[in-house]
This record gives sequence, C-alpha cells and structure tokens, in this order.
Amino acid sequence: MKLSLKATGFKFDEALRIYTVKKIVEPVKKFLSRGELLNTAMLDVEIGRTSSHHKKGLVWRAEANLAIPHAFFRAEAEAEDVRSAIDILEAEIAREVLKYKQKKIQKAKRGARLVKAELKFDPELRTQKNKRGR
Repeated sequence: MKLSLKATGFKFDEALRIYTVKKIVEPVKKFLSRGELLNTAMLDVEIGRTSSHHKKGLVWRAEANLAIPHAFFRAEAEAEDVRSAIDILEAEIAREVLKYKQKKIQKAKRGARLVKAELKFDPELRTQKNKRGR
C-alpha cells in the first residue's frame, strides 16, 4: 500500500506519526486483507490546523483519501485536539470501507441465490425420480 502522510500548519513529531499509523493505517490494512487490494491501494492522510490564528474550538482537521481499484473513499474530521480528530477519522474511514465490503458480500450472496433458484428442479420431477429409483 502506498502511504502519504502530510502535515499542514505544524510539524509532525515521531509520536504523532506512530499514533496516526496505529489508528488509521493499520485498520485500513486489516480491512483490505486481500493481497491484490492491499498492493494497489493508495492512502493519503493529511492532518493540520484549520487556521493559524484560532486557539479554541474545532481547530484541528484530519482528512483521509483511500483509493483502491474501482472504489474511492474519503473521510474528514474536525476536533479540538489533533488526536481526537484522528480518532474520529479512524471511525469514519472504517465505516466507509466496511460498508463497501458488506455491499460486495451481499452482491455475491444475491448472485448465489439466483443460481440456486435456477438449479432447483420441479418438485413433481423430484418425486418421480425417487419412485423410479426404488
């Protein structure tokens, strides 16, 4: 997975970089556990201040863009603390990816149900076959 971490309006320290990787990158890797999705995924994370002069309120902003083949996920979060913004962002991106995976699973199940319905035999034919076989 290609990873891009960007800081806007402040300097990334090593502790914040580790926290970001632990809270955002590792869960995304877990959700995209299939090899081909993980190898082609691109994750861009940007963390910064909304403005340089505000001191109170929602001054920290976190944004993540995840691109995989045939899908694109985007999540944004604002909070009073940088770590709180990262936590909110983690929940949003996890929700988006989980929704995508559940959609794919439901589509596969729906297709399997259609195939099963097509392969079912007529009940009368089934009973005639059993009578002949005995």
